[in-house]
Order: sequence, then structure tokens, then C-alpha cells
Amino acid sequence: MLIIGIYGPSNSGKTTLIEVICRELGGEYGIAVIKHAPDHNELDVSGKDSHRYIVSGAEAALVSGDGASLLSIPSSLPLDRCLGLLRYIGTWDLILVEGFTDSNIPRIKVGEGEERRGTMLLHQDEKGTVEFVREKLQNASSQPRVELEIDGKALPLSGFPLQVIENTVNGLVSTLKGGERGEIRLVVRRSQ
Repeated sequence: MLIIGIYGPSNSGKTTLIEVICRELGGEYGIAVIKHAPDHNELDVSGKDSHRYIVSGAEAALVSGDGASLLSIPSSLPLDRCLGLLRYIGTWDLILVEGFTDSNIPRIKVGEGEERRGTMLLHQDEKGTVEFVREKLQNASSQPRVELEIDGKALPLSGFPLQVIENTVNGLVSTLKGGERGEIRLVVRRSQ
């Protein structure tokens, strides 16, 4: 899974670029988008049932209907929690992140302004940026990856621990019916 941040000043074309990337690569790759909206205190529609549940004291409200679902939580979630939610509900090749300026993820800069840490591309034109992202996706998908999270926080893996976890889990799961291919998601809950 590849995570790329998109940043720049208001009205610089961030949302348009994300739309273009989704439109151009969505047929080839599973794409999800996370947007940080620090200036919006209320993202849910006032008066609708989900909003009424939250106002009444529910800690979360999930509304699912024909073709769409909305999860409303009356607090701001850090990026690692947002990523955890997306990983839980689906398998994504690419997650585009707009906002979360304090996070340490690779980024594409759109428009004027100061260049931030992690910037890997200065967006010039849509075609070039889409091809850049496509190349990153192809490189990411050609490398076996293991991700380890403890309580929603990523723990970096490399070398021997990475190989042991990857080989052990792949070996065990491949012996199960239906476990020959596809992404493996394993959750271990420690006993108290």
C-alpha cells in the first residue's frame, strides 16, 4: 500500500489533482482518500439522523444506504487512526491524504508556498503527476510488504523480523484452503 500526501494553499488545485489521480488510476488500483478539514467543526448535516445521534451522546454513528456509507465521530482522528480504519474496511493500493500537515508521509506539493518535509514531487502538470504516482504504485506492488501495527500505530519492520513474520505467516496461511493468494490480514489480540 502506498500513502501519498497532497498539500498546498487553498484553491491551488489539490482536490482537482486528487480527482484526476482517482479518475486515471481508479480502474487499475484500489484508491482511498483521507481529507483533514481543520476549519470544519461540523461535517455531518444538522438535523439528519446521524447528526442527531451524535448530538444525543453517541460516540459514533454509521449510516449505510444504497451505494454509500458515512461514519461520523464527534472528534478529530489522527492520521494513523484514519489509516487504520481504511485498512480495516478494505484493501487499498493507494491512499491519498489531503491535509494532516504534521504527518511524516511522502508528499506532492501543489501550487506556491513553502516546501514541506517529505516532498517527493512538485506538481507541474496532471499527466506528469499521474505517471509519477503510477510508477510509485508499480514499484510498491512489486515489493513484498509486511506492516505491523500495535494499538493502531505502525511499527517499522526490516531485516530479520520482517523476513520471519512474512515467511511464517505466508507459509502457514498458504496451507489453508483459500489461502494460496491475496492479501493476508491478521489481527492478534493479546490476553490480559
